[in-house]
Amino acid sequence: MHGTSAPIGAARRGPVTGEPHIVHHADENPTLVALTAAGLGICLVPRLGRGPLPAGVAEVALEPAPVRVLYALWRADATGRPSITETVRMLQAHGAGPDSHAPR
Repeated sequence: MHGTSAPIGAARRGPVTGEPHIVHHADENPTLVALTAAGLGICLVPRLGRGPLPAGVAEVALEPAPVRVLYALWRADATGRPSITETVRMLQAHGAGPDSHAPR
């Protein structure tokens, strides 16, 4: 069970040989948590916005923590707006990675 391809990559690099046996796929975190609570696998979910865990579900923080790539999106016909240009500039100045892109 997985929400993204990150668990698949982690499983392939782990001590168990062979491909992981995926039975369920879900994109919504509450669904992933519910499947895990039902005993149907494990999942990786972000702590932010997760909510309380059901009884019987254990959690462990991953170290090092996985990195999530975020993108700023806007309507293409609004690229010249000063508010968009400044917001993207500030995002890039405060934590954007090396593959960041300027407004196009």
